[in-house]
Amino acid sequence: MPFPSLFRPPAFWYPDSAQRRDTLPPAASLLLPLSRLVIGATRYRRRKARPQRVGIPVVCIGNVTLGGAGKTPLALMLAQHFLQQGRNPHFVSRGYGGRSSGVLRVDSRLHNADLVGDEALELAECAPCWVSRDRRAGALAAKEAGADMVILDDGLQNTRLCYDLSILVLDGECGLGNGCVLPAGPLREPFEDALSRCDLLVTMGAPVQSRLLAALAPLQQGDANMLFSARLQAHPMALPPRGRRTPVRAPEGGAGGYLPPSTSAGGAGGNLPPKRLLAFSGIGHGHKLPASLAELGGNVVARRDFPDHHRFSEAEARQLLQTARRLDARPVTTRKDALRLAAAPPSSARGRLLQASSILRVSARIADMQRFALCVDTILAARVRKPPRRNHGTKGRSVGRSVGRQ
Repeated sequence: MPFPSLFRPPAFWYPDSAQRRDTLPPAASLLLPLSRLVIGATRYRRRKARPQRVGIPVVCIGNVTLGGAGKTPLALMLAQHFLQQGRNPHFVSRGYGGRSSGVLRVDSRLHNADLVGDEALELAECAPCWVSRDRRAGALAAKEAGADMVILDDGLQNTRLCYDLSILVLDGECGLGNGCVLPAGPLREPFEDALSRCDLLVTMGAPVQSRLLAALAPLQQGDANMLFSARLQAHPMALPPRGRRTPVRAPEGGAGGYLPPSTSAGGAGGNLPPKRLLAFSGIGHGHKLPASLAELGGNVVARRDFPDHHRFSEAEARQLLQTARRLDARPVTTRKDALRLAAAPPSSARGRLLQASSILRVSARIADMQRFALCVDTILAARVRKPPRRNHGTKGRSVGRSVGRQ
């Protein structure tokens, strides 16, 4: 459940790192009674749930906080791993930010981010992707279309499906925020509840947040083999010459647009322009774009952050173009933001902003990929032989622990 389009996480969700872990900001303390109601309702819903299998393995990649944690890059990396094995994985996504209903197979020639969401378009560049708010219906459609396994991007809190492998992804820098469940904090559910249903835990970036370090300490002593460290590697993408974008025909009742290039269309070989940069993005943690640009040697002179999954308006696009001209800077944004801008005609302000921008794409890199792949493959093989009746809890993690000791 990402942030709603017009919602920004309140500052008390992510207090200053110098604050003691045993104290809460006053606003969070006032909201704790509501958080307890959310926890109770969530646990009740899960106890009453009867998740079902769909006849093929289902891999779930999720997180415990609202906002971005690196799930989509990890899902893409896993799909590549399975494709190299000769398998036929399909993605199933909720299609957050899109307005499609029912079950829809994403077609980048016909669909844009306004219809299916930016994440689904990005996933569909790697493997077939289905958009469905009912994840079980989406998984069944994938199976009928020939998938031999399903990868769910952001489905950890879903109760409709039985998962054969569950991976919890955490942002190492932002961690667990103030440690509270919403609305007092950024957690969708208590961390211990989510962890009990997962086989593997991946931290994106070195864990530096104090609450996260404290939460991981028991695992490092007892279940260290389920822990993995990863990082997001940024890749500048090259844009084609003006007017060379791929047109997107309008689906019935929808709107067309122009797609920026995928990596295969010339992307990862691009370079950052040797000039001043204006970083703008609508992602979960906007400060990460300028940080990635700085790591690549970019000279970021200004940044503009928008809410997660933000749909840029014409006025905002014109303002960004004007700011770039005033600062003599090149606009730079993320691949997901570019996919949302691509829904607009090229003659619009959003289209011109996209044409003027450099695009940064990220990919996930696991520190110990050989051990991670061994765990993934062994757990899936064990579950296929003896599938769990329900979404497993701590009992399921024993497979990951035993694999790590080999």
